Amino acid sequence: NSTIHYSFSGFEGYLVVRDPTGRIRIYNRDPLTVRFLKTCEYLSFPSFDVFEYNKCLDDYIKIEQKWVPNPPSTLYIRPTMISMTDNLGAQPPNKALFYLASTPNGPEEKKPLKLKIETTSVRSFVGGCGNLNIGTNFAAGIKPIVDAKKEGFDNVLWLNGQNLAQAGSMNLFIYWMNALAEKELVTHQLDSSIFPGLERNMILH
Repeated sequence: NSTIHYSFSGFEGYLVVRDPTGRIRIYNRDPLTVRFLKTCEYLSFPSFDVFEYNKCLDDYIKIEQKWVPNPPSTLYIRPTMISMTDNLGAQPPNKALFYLASTPNGPEEKKPLKLKIETTSVRSFVGGCGNLNIGTNFAAGIKPIVDAKKEGFDNVLWLNGQNLAQAGSMNLFIYWMNALAEKELVTHQLDSSIFPGLERNMILH
């Protein structure tokens, strides 16, 4: 199977929440769907109708609505597409499987992180696919994180050349005083090496 051998796996992540009235809502569905489409297109997967895709999400949430917890917890939904091409050889997939998985997700613990600046390995590079949710992006970065944790760190601070890129799989912001004594909030510009997180976009705009 070419997914097992060549990492033909793309995914996305949606948060389903209950609003103060108890109504179930999907957090930022449309931009996440666009991002998932880009990932699938990059992997040469079959395209799909966005209306039917959103209807699939809605039907799935109706079936699993009992698992949507009360705030601040959420239900995390992971749409995934993998290749089902059953032969050896790196080539575009001729069959694909789309499926949904989900799990209740508690609020993230807010604490300072101790990060190790990773100077040997890189998470991604310009011209690559670090801006997409592809399985290999995460698998290839595991060992430096494991090594950093053995040294007492929580995660790694990835570099892009001499620039700070990301903290683990998260976008990175720095709040500082620049050379003109002006307060600035800075982050790496988007390119094919930086993941376009929705929170990043919300903070900037």
